[in-house]
Amino acid sequence: MAQGTTRGVPIDTDPLLAADSDLLVASQKATKAYADTKQTALGFTPEDVANKSTSTSLGTSNILYPTQNAVKSYVDTGLATKQNSLGFTPENVANKQSAVSTDANHYYNAPYINSILVTPIFIASDQTTTSNAAANITGLVTATLAANKTYIVRGVIGVTSAAGAAGGTRIGATLPTGATSIIFLSGRGNSATMTQEASVDGALQTTASNRIAASASNLIVSGNITTSSTAGTVQFRFASGTNGQSNSVIAARTYIEIFEKL
Repeated sequence: MAQGTTRGVPIDTDPLLAADSDLLVASQKATKAYADTKQTALGFTPEDVANKSTSTSLGTSNILYPTQNAVKSYVDTGLATKQNSLGFTPENVANKQSAVSTDANHYYNAPYINSILVTPIFIASDQTTTSNAAANITGLVTATLAANKTYIVRGVIGVTSAAGAAGGTRIGATLPTGATSIIFLSGRGNSATMTQEASVDGALQTTASNRIAASASNLIVSGNITTSSTAGTVQFRFASGTNGQSNSVIAARTYIEIFEKL
């Protein structure tokens, strides 16, 4: 249906635009009416702006819709109180431990799944004892270990014996009150054969390692420490297997890593 003209071109007022013409010009009203009928066909219903909600506490409505700021504020502040109920504590990035070198002689990493490196420790200079009584290995002491935790221990202790000193070296540790431990020391015994001795609950190992005069050995350290209700440090100790014989712990080959088991 055409009604009137514009510069000689007929104006079509048919709201259905049924002519499908390339010559007729649709009126404004016809165009609007035709477009309005297509909304249902598109399956789209525009949101009623009256339902826009700026409340940052959100709610349970199936009609209201929140603004961007309302959603952001709820997530940033509202969900902070939900963390405890979820039973989730995010990891502190400060505890992240990857490859870390603390000096030219020692290299540390965190290879254990579900564990974090608590403290790498090493000694700055060689230390010697001739006594069969336990003495502290200066510097080989951990940071404070938390109560009621299990820690993984690994490392290397380098030992040597002087000429004529075939008694070997014994290793142990002073633990926090109530703590228990089993620490294995694998290295040379009284021959070229590898042996494994244990320090139980911090006591000096029963059988000394490196029981060969004028010799050296690396003791591979592995085991675990479980603290009780008392936090504290672990101080590693050493003694000669035979009183009066000279045995040394070597700085360049000694380091210990302590991992908290998560």
